[in-house]
Order: sequence, then structure tokens, then C-alpha cells
Amino acid sequence: MDFMNLFLSPKGRIGQQQFWIGIAVIFVVGLVVGMVLGQTMPLISGLVSIALAYPGYCVMAKRFQDMGKSGMLAAIPYGIFVLVNILALLGTMGIMGGGGDAMTAGGAGALAGAGIFAIIGFVIWLVFVIWAGVSKGDPAPNAYGPPPGGAATA
Repeated sequence: MDFMNLFLSPKGRIGQQQFWIGIAVIFVVGLVVGMVLGQTMPLISGLVSIALAYPGYCVMAKRFQDMGKSGMLAAIPYGIFVLVNILALLGTMGIMGGGGDAMTAGGAGALAGAGIFAIIGFVIWLVFVIWAGVSKGDPAPNAYGPPPGGAATA
């Protein structure tokens, strides 16, 4: 398996097995980074989370393309993910900035809003992951290339 291509290129097609491996790797890396850096360095943790959106997008885009759909569908859950993380980062910076009560209150409000949107965003992401992960790919070549691994594994 070519991990560089899997995580860094939205072009081409991948099968269900590669998709689940890719999603699992990204999820575990995000979870570990969140647990290790989340409390002590929330800004770094948030930036790493945002950076993980691109590999996630690439994996999901290739899976949608295998199904004959536009890879841009993957921009929906990952766009929401990035927006939620930006809100959380802004809230964290407002609270940590110590610019007075108004700044702290604004940061807390941004974090609360990010928390609500995070739950909604996670549900949307989960729906897209399940959809991409359980749907069959096109058995024949499509606009995005030949089936992954040949027709026997598609």
C-alpha cells in the first residue's frame, strides 16, 4: 500500500479495505495527538487536527471516486471539521489570552459554540464515513481511473 499516495493525493480510486485502513490511521493519530497535547498544548493540538483534515479528505475523496461520485463530496465533512477546529482555536486563544473578562467570556462562548458544532460535525462525518466505507465501488473503469487492484477486488 502506497501511504504517501493514500494520504496526500485526492486523485484516483481506492477500495473499501484501503479506505478503512486510512480512516483508522488518521483517527488514531488524531486521538493520540488530542490526548497527548490537548490539555498541555491546545493550540498545537488544534493545528495538528486541522492538518489531519487534508489526508482525511484525500482518503475519502478517492473512495467517493471509486463509487463514481465526485471527490468534492469529501469536502463537506472535512470543511465542517476545519471550521469547528478554527472556532475552537479562536476560543482557546481568547481564554488563554487573558485580555480581560470580555476576552475570556468571548473565548468561552466560542468554545461552547464549537462544542455544539463539533457534535453535529462528528455526526455528519460519521455518516459520510459509513456511506463511503460500506458502498461498493464501480467494478469497471470510470472517469477517475481503473478499479483498485483490478476488477477482482473492486
